[in-house]
Amino acid sequence: MQHLTPLLAEISWSVIVLAIAFVFICLFMMMIILIQKPKGGGLSGAFGGAGGGESSFVGAKVGDVLTIVTVVCFLLFLGLAMALTWKINPTENQAKEDAQVSAPAETETGMAGEASDLIEDATETAEEAADEVAETAEQAQELAEDAVESVTEDAPTEAPAE
Repeated sequence: MQHLTPLLAEISWSVIVLAIAFVFICLFMMMIILIQKPKGGGLSGAFGGAGGGESSFVGAKVGDVLTIVTVVCFLLFLGLAMALTWKINPTENQAKEDAQVSAPAETETGMAGEASDLIEDATETAEEAADEVAETAEQAQELAEDAVESVTEDAPTEAPAE
């Protein structure tokens, strides 16, 4: 139970009120649905509605009033479900704002120091890569010159007679 205390402390009163209302609507809607008479009797017979379909309840047929109450309960059920979802799981933008507010802010000098270190490392790496490319280019040029010399030495000086 002790590990639930921080979790329960973070729940706002509006979520608690919505959750309680949601449970009551669920129970009431189940009761209304069970009372309704399908084509063959159902539990409405237990409450005096078992004979014909013309039983009066507040000046109207029981079936009509129960159908209207069921629709209203269902709409309340949907509305409360959406409200609870929005209260418990806020939108992404609100979550990002909360994260930015609660995250510890780093000082500008600390971030600038890290950035300058990264720039120095990148500069050193680029200089090393440039040196390696220059060496490889020199080696390639020497190999090309050697290849040209070997081809010119092996080539006959006179054109072959036909």
